Amino acid sequence: MRIFALAFACFVTLSAHAESEIVLSPPAGAALKKWNPKFEVFKKTDYSPTVQKLFPGGSPAILTEDLNGDKKPDFVVLGELDKSSQAAVAVLSSKTDEFTAVVVEEWEQVEVRNSDIPVAPKSEKGVPMYLSTATGSVAEKFKRVNKHSAFQIQGYNGAIRQFAIRHGKPLRLVPE
Repeated sequence: MRIFALAFACFVTLSAHAESEIVLSPPAGAALKKWNPKFEVFKKTDYSPTVQKLFPGGSPAILTEDLNGDKKPDFVVLGELDKSSQAAVAVLSSKTDEFTAVVVEEWEQVEVRNSDIPVAPKSEKGVPMYLSTATGSVAEKFKRVNKHSAFQIQGYNGAIRQFAIRHGKPLRLVPE
């Protein structure tokens, strides 16, 4: 299954049940649809209860940050195109209020929503990766030099992959 990470500008709203919904402005929605009309952002309920608890006011699949230095909110979302293709996608704002979808990372995992999440004393089922603001010395240095944030895709009890957007393209950050 290929997973895609995309960064883009949008608005995030939360329902009374803390289920995250993405409400894109028309230009941001158009940018995501132009990239791929079949892309579906993971819902909070696609995650195991343990992962959901890590995000009490938001969604593990949505991150809002200024990713391109224009002082406007951009977004990174995790989602899938079909039962075996996933992605992280960034939707970036611009000074002209137009938006661009940028594929950050793709991967393939069959039935990703039914992945085993190891939680003692048993396992739970759900999407095993989530988004957060990048931390650590490399991410802090990037933010200090470039004046905008980096982000990370993290597997539950697993690997962390850090990325930034530079000149409209994804950049993998590597620990020093």
